[in-house]
Amino acid sequence: NTSAWWLTQNKTYGNKIKLMNVDQINNLYINGNELGCHALSHQNLSNVSHDVLEQELNMSKIILDSTFSIDCKSIAMPFGFSGGIDAENHSKDVCRIAGYKYMFLGNFGYITSANYNNLDLPRVPIYGSDNIEDFISKVSGKYNFISKLYKIRKKIRYLFRI
Repeated sequence: NTSAWWLTQNKTYGNKIKLMNVDQINNLYINGNELGCHALSHQNLSNVSHDVLEQELNMSKIILDSTFSIDCKSIAMPFGFSGGIDAENHSKDVCRIAGYKYMFLGNFGYITSANYNNLDLPRVPIYGSDNIEDFISKVSGKYNFISKLYKIRKKIRYLFRI
């Protein structure tokens, strides 16, 4: 399958809009927002073969670049990425070869130093169930305490390869 999940998914759920359409995404971009990849099929890439991982990361960039006439520099792995240091290093190699400069592998948190690791940037998830107060709290840094829990979670996932 070489279609991006966000181009093929049902755009509505009941009376609510579930995903933005291409025009809405393009409007974000032309108004100064960065567009980043989120994989081809939005599956957990920690549990796929090397071939599938490469297709997911390469094709998602190609589709995003061609759809919006950009050179996408960042990817946020769906569901984060775990599976051990070898698997993580392989995913970083695939991303570098594809042309990504910034990777979000699933660490929850905020950049707190000028010496950040652009190959494992922290992120703050925003969910459809978040209200505006949750959103403001998340983007203003008030959820930083949770990042410590996610770091422990990631270490446990590495240890048990889950």
